[in-house]
Amino acid sequence: MSLFSGTALFFTGGNMVINDPGFIVGPMADFFGSILNFLFDFVNGFTTYNSLGVAIVLLTIVTRILMLPLAIKTQKSMVAMQRLNPEMMKIRKKYEGEKTRESQQKMGAELQALYAKNKVNPLGGCLPLLIQMPIFISLNFIMQQAYRYVTEIGLVFNRISEKILAMLDVMDASEYLQLVGPHFEAKIPRSMLDAGTLNAGVASDIETIVSRFSPAEWYGFIADMPQEMHAAMFELVALKDSYELFFGINLGQLSGTSFPGIIIPILAAITTFLASYFMTKLTSSMATDQTQKQMQKVMLYMMPFMLGFFTIQMAAGVGVYWITSSIFQFVQQMVLNKVFFKTDAQAVK
Repeated sequence: MSLFSGTALFFTGGNMVINDPGFIVGPMADFFGSILNFLFDFVNGFTTYNSLGVAIVLLTIVTRILMLPLAIKTQKSMVAMQRLNPEMMKIRKKYEGEKTRESQQKMGAELQALYAKNKVNPLGGCLPLLIQMPIFISLNFIMQQAYRYVTEIGLVFNRISEKILAMLDVMDASEYLQLVGPHFEAKIPRSMLDAGTLNAGVASDIETIVSRFSPAEWYGFIADMPQEMHAAMFELVALKDSYELFFGINLGQLSGTSFPGIIIPILAAITTFLASYFMTKLTSSMATDQTQKQMQKVMLYMMPFMLGFFTIQMAAGVGVYWITSSIFQFVQQMVLNKVFFKTDAQAVK
């Protein structure tokens, strides 16, 4: 007997669907999920409150520390590019006014030869961002179903699903369906319409469904449960919230759907702007013409807008990762800038 047989069910676009991660995102999600689980256990040993959010912050810091060798290499490349700027200007001035394809190819070849001779990669600054994109994508998948990757959260969701199934011990199937149906309907994609049966086999499906509940939906669902189950369910949901909420924001839900979640994309845009602004100040002298300078100015304002827009459509936990990463990058850039530009100045002397 299907859990929702005879009931018209549908999936509304306002809720997230847990898709198959595929052969690329799946292994990455498993890898970063295992690290997140370890960090969560570490934080949870001190406090249950905000533990998932703090674990994400630690994951970001660990990731950025592991990327430090690349950051140092990128900074060296930036310093070298600044040092080469006069020679680059000479090459560009040599071909100034020549717009033929052949002349442009010659100029490009000379610039590439200059880069190769000095072992400089002009695109090196893009690598840290490109490396972070797989983390960005896999973390979004993890956050949508943290109970599958974080053991302690999974145990809480398992106990919640057991409590929900336990209602079958005190009511018949039709009463059970009438109670849970209205709460579950809008949370189930069509692929799950006939996924569950009235036995313990549906527990994993229930975990997927209730993971999408908002606080108001949890309150409404518990209010409809038998009176004798209220206290136990409220206790379990409170424990779940102590794990998943980060200063009142559910890290597994879309950050742009409600307040205070909308704060996440706003902060993501602000921190991205600050990090980009500082980077632009450092690299502005490398721009060899007005076109490059204008492009830098456009990217300075476009990147924060794009990141804010992206994080609105992703789980709030991804936004926490990006905010922490931007702050780390800002501090890191200040330190590396002092070290390498000071070293470079001494070398010139």
